[in-house]
Amino acid sequence: MAKGNGSKDSNSPHISVIIPTLNEEKYLPRCLNSLSEQRTDLIYEIIVADSDSTDGTIDIAKEFGNKVVIEHKRTISAGRNAAIRASEGDIIMSTDADTVFPPHWIERIAKRFKDPHVAMVYGPAMPNPSESNFIENAFAEFLKWLAYALFLIGIDFVAGSNLTIRKSTYDKIGGFNPELVTGEDTDLVRKAHKTGKVVYEPNAPVYVSMRRVQKWGYVKYITFHTMNFIRTYLLNKSYEKYEPVR
Repeated sequence: MAKGNGSKDSNSPHISVIIPTLNEEKYLPRCLNSLSEQRTDLIYEIIVADSDSTDGTIDIAKEFGNKVVIEHKRTISAGRNAAIRASEGDIIMSTDADTVFPPHWIERIAKRFKDPHVAMVYGPAMPNPSESNFIENAFAEFLKWLAYALFLIGIDFVAGSNLTIRKSTYDKIGGFNPELVTGEDTDLVRKAHKTGKVVYEPNAPVYVSMRRVQKWGYVKYITFHTMNFIRTYLLNKSYEKYEPVR
């Protein structure tokens, strides 16, 4: 468990950061390092939900002192649910193993939950600067503010790598749909609107790996995620295939 200087109820965490994994030994160390360096007084725990990795993922998670649970279904939504079942926090922060975080990420997201009407907060997912180029960074900056514009007109363009939900909201809406291979983040935010306020926080980005963009290419990546968002948001039906990229 990672801790700030504050306390809630003895040593209970305020926040649970959940990370689904499958063969993530390459990226997980930098993810966990950046989480361990968060500048906050809040107490937070990190829970890794692993889908039977065959590399060193589980050992790495344990070396960092994190809680590890095993989920055999092997969908990212089932992994997120498994981690949440093992969590203790009032606030659930969902992210991915190929993601790194600025030092004030937890603090900036958590502040939005001081409003008791807030059910969910999400922020932008930007390219990891160590892997991206000028064009990719510029396009991501455009998407960041496009997401803000969409939010203002009632449309949520969310990423599971930067999505935080109040635990009581999660319980009310039944959590992530474990049958969804992708689009579980869009499905969750649609349900969260029924219970409270959903907030976009553009000043709390996370930085994600560009590995899928590099393997798929720009056209396939943009087309897939645009169409998947439309299918999930409007038709409540996401694509059924989303192969792992390692």
